[in-house]
Amino acid sequence: MKTLKPYLKPFLIIGVILLLIVILSWIAFPGWRAQTGGLWTLIGVATVGVAAIAKDTLTIAKTLKELQEPSKKATSDRPNQKQRVKKSERVRQVGKKGATQKQHVNNSKEVTQELS
Repeated sequence: MKTLKPYLKPFLIIGVILLLIVILSWIAFPGWRAQTGGLWTLIGVATVGVAAIAKDTLTIAKTLKELQEPSKKATSDRPNQKQRVKKSERVRQVGKKGATQKQHVNNSKEVTQELS
């Protein structure tokens, strides 16, 4: 059975934020005290608001993480190739598309380079 330890800290933080919002709203806005069931309504509204903010924060964090990962992945997945050829009759190089390739050829009669 999995433990709740990894989830304990985030839920405690969300719970403390929710408690602070409810207490501050109860004190700052006397309209909550004036209506019947105002405390329960306030707790419900605050819970929905804090949950929406937490969800949006997690979505933003996930998006930022995904935006940073492809740039790292793209550079590591693409092979970097360097090739020097001097005084050869024929050179042929075949590689994958998207690969960064550098080629320097001196005194060659024919050079073919294909990306696939």
